[in-house]
Amino acid sequence: MLVHCPQESITWGLVNRTCPDGAMMDTALKTAARIAGNAPISTRQAKKSIDVAIEVERKAGYAFEIEANTIMVPTQDRLEGIRSFNEKRRPAFKGEYVGFSRMNHLSKVPR
Repeated sequence: MLVHCPQESITWGLVNRTCPDGAMMDTALKTAARIAGNAPISTRQAKKSIDVAIEVERKAGYAFEIEANTIMVPTQDRLEGIRSFNEKRRPAFKGEYVGFSRMNHLSKVPR
């Protein structure tokens, strides 16, 4: 079994961060909280895109990613993200679509 030191793992791109002994759970929970604070529709679509990308060929993965991105265009969260950026404040994401039913848009993406 090949063992790498933490710095080698970062340098080689095997991990994106390390933490001190005993701090892994706290670090993981902080990362999860940061992800959970993002817009829920875009977070869900990113997760779906990653799941699909590891199962299909590159071209199909790119096509799925484009569709997943298109689904996020008519969302209140996208508008809130733009407004909050322009107003230099934290966004208040709600996971809502603009004038469309949520199910109509999510049903376009295979699960």
